[in-house]
Amino acid sequence: CNVSGVLALARSGVGAILRESAAPFLFGHLLNIPEGRSLAARCGYWAMIASTWFSMLGVPYEAMLNGHGNMLYFAVIGVLESFLKLGAALLVVHVLADKLILYGVLMAGISILAMTAMLVYCPRNYAECVIAPLRYWQKGVFREMGSFACWNFTVSASSMLSEYGVGIVLNHFFGVALKAAQAVAQ
Repeated sequence: CNVSGVLALARSGVGAILRESAAPFLFGHLLNIPEGRSLAARCGYWAMIASTWFSMLGVPYEAMLNGHGNMLYFAVIGVLESFLKLGAALLVVHVLADKLILYGVLMAGISILAMTAMLVYCPRNYAECVIAPLRYWQKGVFREMGSFACWNFTVSASSMLSEYGVGIVLNHFFGVALKAAQAVAQ
């Protein structure tokens, strides 16, 4: 949990910096955002960055639960997360506030809640899940895991770019309505 936790922190930090660095280009040049919705789109984007950050930080804890075969807790967290997301979607429909901002904040909050549940549970139940990187530091293991994490990040990033790139191209050339229709169809 130590080495993978450090790598997850580094990977999620780099990912958040890259996403935030892309924001001026996305919002200034590439995306077609309707007049007056720029703030809501940016808030949704920031919420997505936060949600992704916390989801990536939770990966070592998910691996710890899987490694110990604690599928019950893992399943309870997954089901609870699904019901919370359903509740958030139903709430957004019935609230008069800005729906995009509310949806983004709720999704980020659910990611934070799920990661916090694992962050509290794992160190209490598994002795090896203690954040003490200097005590468990092994250069060879760190190098191997770092190499694996870099290749995994490359594969995930290219997959994400190919998947979301279509949506960005649709939005840029055909507008928000066609992009929304494509998202609903998916």
